[in-house]
Parts: sequence; C-alpha cells; structure tokens
Amino acid sequence: MTMQRFDDIKGYGCWCSFDGMWRTGHGAPMDEYDTLCRQLHNCYKCAAIDGDNAGSNCEAAVEAYVLPNKKANLHSHFHNRCSRVNRGNLCAIRACTCETFFVVEILEKMMKAYDLNPTFVHDHGGFSRDSDCGRVSSAESEKECCGYYPLRFPYPTEDGNKQCCYDKVYDANEMGCCPGGILKQSCQNNL
Repeated sequence: MTMQRFDDIKGYGCWCSFDGMWRTGHGAPMDEYDTLCRQLHNCYKCAAIDGDNAGSNCEAAVEAYVLPNKKANLHSHFHNRCSRVNRGNLCAIRACTCETFFVVEILEKMMKAYDLNPTFVHDHGGFSRDSDCGRVSSAESEKECCGYYPLRFPYPTEDGNKQCCYDKVYDANEMGCCPGGILKQSCQNNL
C-alpha cells in the first residue's frame, strides 16, 4: 500500500496516532513511518518536560506557531528557522521544530514511494497495538531529555544514574561526559 495522503498514517503502527491520541504510542516502531511518528512523540514529550523544567507549560501537539518559509535540510536548521519566526515563544519554537521536521521526513518517504504495510493499519482489523506493540510499562521513572530538537528524546534518569551527554544517554557510575560529547571513564588528559 503506497502512501498517497498524509491521513494514511493516522492510526498506523505503534506510534502513529495524532490529535488527542498522540500519547498512546508505545513499543518498538514497526517500520520507518512508525519510527518517524515515535520521533514526533518524543519531541512532544521533551517539549513538555523542558517546559516544566523551565517553569512553563508546553503542549507542543496543540501549540500554535508560525511556519518558516524556507526549507530546512539539516536537523539544526529546523530549529534555527523555527526560532527566527517564533522568536520569544519557546513552546511555539519547539512545536514548529518537531512538526516541521516530521512533515518534511514523511513527505520525503511519500515521494520515494515508501510503502505502508497494510497489516499495521488499525482500521483494517488485523493490527492490535496492545498485542503487537508490547506491554506498556506501568513503572514510570523520572524522565529528562537528551539530544537536540527535533530529535530530542526522553530517558529515565534512574535516580541520577543515567545522564545525557549531548545526544547520548550514559551510565554516570561508569562514564563521564567529556568536551565534544565524548564518553570516557575519565575526562582528564593523561600527559
């Protein structure tokens, strides 16, 4: 089933649910479309976590924003372009970055005629998020975010044992985050 319309991914796989249902995603992504939906979900989650950490509320999935008028071709460009046109509104900048990246990536897959797997479509009766995507963990640990928008993602801190180094999560009991995002047991130069 070749994707012809953007609506074709609504209710698809483990992560492609939108509007008020975006929080229901879980499990391993089923394919490349589902992976992009999980990235959007993670970006939304981090917009909320980062907003909370800054003392403000951010619901990126419903935040209004201004779209940039130039195409971005690198991950950092999405954030930079969204920052310029939504100056001063961090939630709008994050929402713009998350969604613009997502739409561009989905459209690129559509243009390359990357096929949707009809067995992952919820409305066709064969796909069950509960059985096909794995169990949802009931134990919620404190989460922080790692990486850069639009590929920022939440991770469990495990009481501070897990930390972020640029765009990698590491065990702080075993490694340290050195300049340039290099993980080592010690960041000191041994001269």
